[in-house]
Amino acid sequence: MDKNEIRLMVQQAKNGGSRALNSLLEMNRDRVYAIAFALLKNKEDAEDAMQQALIAVWHNIGRLENPDAFENWLYRITYTRSLNIFKSRKNKEMVIENDIGDMPQAELFESELMLPQEYAENNDLRERLFLIIDSLSPVQRETVVLHYFHDKSVSEISEIMDCSQGTVKSRLYLARNSIRTEIEEQEKRSGQRFFGFAVGVIPVGRFVAENTAKTLLSPQTGAKLLLAAQQAAQI
Repeated sequence: MDKNEIRLMVQQAKNGGSRALNSLLEMNRDRVYAIAFALLKNKEDAEDAMQQALIAVWHNIGRLENPDAFENWLYRITYTRSLNIFKSRKNKEMVIENDIGDMPQAELFESELMLPQEYAENNDLRERLFLIIDSLSPVQRETVVLHYFHDKSVSEISEIMDCSQGTVKSRLYLARNSIRTEIEEQEKRSGQRFFGFAVGVIPVGRFVAENTAKTLLSPQTGAKLLLAAQQAAQI
């Protein structure tokens, strides 16, 4: 579906077209859940955040001024609802733990992190890499998911996460550096040296996207959440 068709659907939704809004949310269902799960890392909490976000969209779609901004607006709502749930957890875990904000030197580290072909071909190595990605801090994990799974630019991520572009660049740099460092440490411990020496290389984004896709809801569960949100919004 091209941008003009999506823009028309958003306009119809703004004018009260429930079928158009349903279609838009169905198109974005997996991506909405991925945003929630990236921050919360808990299926039940992520489903709750997703449903809250969908209800908010049903209530507020008429206030969206720019139809072209629908996707980022939807993702911003999802991130905000997820963040609220995160903050309400009993352990009061710090959301910005180890997040140092803007890093001027991050401008020097925008090149992609490339990983050896072996991480795609060896199931054990790939699973180890997935565990490293999962171990990133919540905001770093959210940032890499938005960047690699949602194909969002630095400026778009800064809008969705309500932070500066410098902070987004810093989080991407810190995430890539954490992945690189942990891989090097694991290779030292195991005696297997792939990183930095392999001929075939793959961008880390492929692995982030693959790992994110593993967490998505079943189509049946996703459809139930969409329907429940619509019904709740109309009460």
